[in-house]
Formats: sequence, structure tokens, C-alpha cells
Amino acid sequence: MRVFITGTAGFIGFHLARLLLAEGHQVAGFDGMTDYYDVRLKQRRHAMLHQTPGFTAPKRCSRPRPRSPRRSRPSPPM
Repeated sequence: MRVFITGTAGFIGFHLARLLLAEGHQVAGFDGMTDYYDVRLKQRRHAMLHQTPGFTAPKRCSRPRPRSPRRSRPSPPM
């Protein structure tokens, strides 16, 4: 079976992808590589999945996204 999983560098998506790959399924994964938590950990997880036959992912989700500048909210009128 072919399966598409989002969040394959996160905890749940990574382990789900590993389980399905171990069962012989083909997995296409995607992760936005946001900086919600350590991007290096996410990159290591994706590297591990890429070493497993049957896993594919777009190139752009292997790189961390640049941080977006946080805008300050305007103060409410007094």
C-alpha cells in the first residue's frame, strides 16, 4: 500500500512511518520543518527515514524553514 504522512519528522509521524515501512508499505512523507522544537532532531529523523527503502519525501522538507519575524501586536486603544 502507498501511504502519505504529514509530520514525518515529528514524534508520531516518524514512528508511524517506521512502522509502515517495516510492514513493507511505501511511504511518502512531508514535514514543514518548523522550529516548534529542535529542527536538528527533525532532520536526523528524516535522514533515518531516507535510509529505509520505500520512503520518499520532497527535497524542500529536508531543510529548515527560515524563522518568520514575529510581529508585535499594536496596543489596544485606551
